[in-house]
Amino acid sequence: MTLPSPWHLLWLPLLWLLARLWLVPWLRPPPMTRPGPCPATPNCVRSAVTGEPWPAADLATLGRAVTALPRCRLLTQEGGYLHAECRSWLWGFIDDLELQLDADGRLHYRSAARLGYSDLGVNQRRITRLRAYLDEAPR
Repeated sequence: MTLPSPWHLLWLPLLWLLARLWLVPWLRPPPMTRPGPCPATPNCVRSAVTGEPWPAADLATLGRAVTALPRCRLLTQEGGYLHAECRSWLWGFIDDLELQLDADGRLHYRSAARLGYSDLGVNQRRITRLRAYLDEAPR
């Protein structure tokens, strides 16, 4: 049995690099002013329209909470709406995190993977971390 040439192993990192540099930015969703619906796949978590208000004092607290999450960067913060991109640790897959603070003080959220079918619970854990940060944040 012969071993494959090392040159055959170069196509995987090259393909990964091309996908990160070229394909992924094109998949960015259009700007929104409210968290959108979840697809019919298990890679999305979304709040219900009704429910108890989260302990978010203002938009600045939400912005600090989002930037405290690992590998998340804030893209949009305007009019009670926040949009952030969060990357996975190993492969760099992008998830969209959207937060909307309405006039009643309720926080609506959506955290969803852009690609794939399952996220192995990553988005649910992100929302749980966000909630824990907001519970501990000074008001």
